[in-house]
This record gives sequence, C-alpha cells and structure tokens, in this order.
Amino acid sequence: MLSAAPRLRFSARLSRNPEAGSFQRADSWFSRLACEREYDLFTSLEPAECGRVLISRSQHYRLLGELVADTSRAFPSATCIVVRFLEPTLLSIPLPLLDPRVMLAHDARSVVALHQPLARDALILTIEDRFRRDNSELNDDSIEICAWGHCGVSAFESYVRATRLFAALADIRFSCVESEASRVGA
Repeated sequence: MLSAAPRLRFSARLSRNPEAGSFQRADSWFSRLACEREYDLFTSLEPAECGRVLISRSQHYRLLGELVADTSRAFPSATCIVVRFLEPTLLSIPLPLLDPRVMLAHDARSVVALHQPLARDALILTIEDRFRRDNSELNDDSIEICAWGHCGVSAFESYVRATRLFAALADIRFSCVESEASRVGA
C-alpha cells in the first residue's frame, strides 16, 4: 500500500533557462493591446520580483517530455508517471507524454491518492513544476519530483542528477521518508 507521503522527494528552483544561448520561438498567448491603459494594466500583473526565469510554452512541453522520457528509462517498472499539466495547448504534446503509463493531471497528489487502494507494491512517480511561461503567471519556477512506493535512494538521486534540466536548477533538496514519523534530508 502506498503511504500518504512520498518515500523520496526532490525539489528545486529553476535558476536559469535550461536552453540559454539558443533561440526560442515566441509562443506566449498575449492578446494585442489596444491602448496605453491596457498596457499599464497588463504590466501591473507582472510579479515585482526580478531575476525570475521565463520559458516558452514549447520549451515547457519539451522539458516535460524529456523528464518523462528520462523517468521511463530510469524506472521501467514504474506503474504510473503523473505529470502536472494545467491546460490544453495549441502546441503538439511531446510523444513521451502520450505513453500509456503517463497521466496528465492538474493535481498529481490527488491521482496518487486515487491509486492508493489499488496499488500494493507499485512505484508511482510524480512530476510537478511551476515554471513561468508568461509574465502574468504567478508561478515560482519550482519543480518537485516524488517517488511513491519502492524506489532506491541512490537510483532516484542518480536519475535526477542525470537530467538535462538539473544543471539549470538551484535550491536543490533531496529527502527520504523512512517511516511515517521521521524525515531525513539528503
């Protein structure tokens, strides 16, 4: 039976664009602004913090596809890979996200909770990011990858460190829940 908390948890914050130095298609979904007043309103929605990372929607879907492909290779016995996916898109969804083991959901933890009664010795992995894709999003550029069920600590850490995304991350934290009562940071 899966526990209420993930056995292994990785969290970090995107500190730079993972594809820095390469040109990206501008695919933000902004409507045209008709007057100065609309421009002022739109810019007032931007977070006051500076230095935040902004990636395009096509980059976002590509990164998610790469993470899922890496996850599938690293954990071929995974029963399910749940990916936080917020909206339908006019862009093509990368092939790895269409794998039968992949579930796209708004709230990955809810999907895990639904699987708990069904999964005895299952390995379920969740990928939840909050990367900013346009200036009005209030996301915090964070990512969390969790393993629910049996998964080796060193295999999990090696998988995360081997992803292309890892080099663009900061505030990196690994944690392992050994039992319901104790949490150990790595």
